[in-house]
Order: sequence, then structure tokens, then C-alpha cells
Amino acid sequence: MRDAVGGERAVFEIVSGRLATCRCGRLRSEAAFYQVFELPAPGTFEFQRVAVSAPEGERLELMGLLLEAMRRYDELRRARALVPDEALLRAGQVK
Repeated sequence: MRDAVGGERAVFEIVSGRLATCRCGRLRSEAAFYQVFELPAPGTFEFQRVAVSAPEGERLELMGLLLEAMRRYDELRRARALVPDEALLRAGQVK
């Protein structure tokens, strides 16, 4: 995925229909995947066929990741309706 000016926003490596690796900025794996969906931005994407660089290991099911990403996005949207991004918050005594 590329941002509006063509810079790299995120890279997903999908092997046999499962997520092998993902990176978005300094984030990796599931955290990177969720970041892309929680903070959507205009841009473009492209598919490239490349040799697999991820080692054999646990590959993540895309449907489960997508459902969790959408749930997180919905919760974040609801929270932003209550507390706008520009709000200044301060830690209190109650945990």
C-alpha cells in the first residue's frame, strides 16, 4: 500500500491465502495489520508476485484478522465521537 504521495504505507505478504508478514511503519505482524484499518488514509495499492521472504511459521488467517480489524475500527470511531482527537487528557488517580 502506498500513501497519497507514493510513499510506502504498509506491506502485506500473503502466502496461500494467509498473512505471513505485515509491516506498517515501525509496527509488525498483527499490530501493523490493525493499524492500517484503524487509521485509514487515502492512497493506492498494488499486487506484486515475489519470492516468499517470510520463514515457514505461523501464518495468520485473513478472515479472523479482518473481522477483528473492523471491530477495532468501529470501537475507535465510537470513542472518537465521545472524545475528539484534539482533546487533552491527563492521567488521574483511578485505574
